[in-house]
Amino acid sequence: MWLARSRCRWLLAALVIPLLGCSGDPSVARFENYRERLARSIKLDPVDVTPVEPTDRPPRRSLALEATDQSIGLLGFLKLYDCALWKTVGERNSALGKVATASQRLFTELDFLRLAPDCIDTLTARGEDALADQLSTALDIKRDELPIRIWQATLGGEEFEQLWHVPLALGDYDAEADFALEAPLTTLGSWVTRWLNGDHRYDAEAFELALGAVRHGNAGYWLRAAALTQSQLRAAGDTVERRLAGRPLCFDGKANQQARIVLNVVQGYFVGDVQVWASSINRVLYRVMPLHQQLESELDPVQPAAYRLWAATRDTQLAAFAEAAREHVATLQPLLRSCGLLPANGTG
Repeated sequence: MWLARSRCRWLLAALVIPLLGCSGDPSVARFENYRERLARSIKLDPVDVTPVEPTDRPPRRSLALEATDQSIGLLGFLKLYDCALWKTVGERNSALGKVATASQRLFTELDFLRLAPDCIDTLTARGEDALADQLSTALDIKRDELPIRIWQATLGGEEFEQLWHVPLALGDYDAEADFALEAPLTTLGSWVTRWLNGDHRYDAEAFELALGAVRHGNAGYWLRAAALTQSQLRAAGDTVERRLAGRPLCFDGKANQQARIVLNVVQGYFVGDVQVWASSINRVLYRVMPLHQQLESELDPVQPAAYRLWAATRDTQLAAFAEAAREHVATLQPLLRSCGLLPANGTG
């Protein structure tokens, strides 16, 4: 009985070890499994993987943008008693206002932009020209600096920093969950466009809920997946290139048993596993990234140079992710075609 149980445990371990690979990361294991099987099928040792590292987003503190801190003295504040702006200015100057979050400060600025014009008219009608002029100057500055306030509350904020946090490993990451980012990014983009076009109304609860949903997204996993895919498929492709440069797998363009094994490996472990996994992430990228990039485009004039550089690098890495599988297919084609497993001029 003990021997039977030991044999079962040994068999289970033998099945699990190839699945997990040396790293213990299921996402890495699927690539290692494919690369090793591919190399065995063409009778070569696998080429060592040269790791590709994803580019981390610059820390939030290095992306900080400063806006002018406008204030109205106590006497001026008291003269706003018959303006709706009175409450907004009071909240901004309160102890809580001074420690408000970036989104709360944004709402205060939007209130000021919406309410100040009527207050200026009221002060002018009352003959309070000096205070009216002070408010007019503040209004002009706040209009000009609104994109900075929006940046602070969105792309430059904690939620988007967390969104792009790159994990050390992918684990059993499920890309399907990140389709949920479509709704909050659409909501945020809609509000930002409206504000920049002069409509300063807002829904604080909807905005905060959207930011919260962004915080729980996993865009950093896309960068880790891109780096993993590029490095692993590059190594697999190099193994194929070595075989193509050496003794032919088939002669006279006729498939043999070894060639059929290669085709089974490609179909079962590349097409049926690696490509399925990569495609699930690429589908999310196709739907979600344009919404994120549109938000970036709206705020491009105030983007810090470090963020702009990172975003360009990020987009290059994600584009390479989408191309990696196609490039690997192109590498496989001459090998399969030489064995008559693809049409002479086909693309497979």
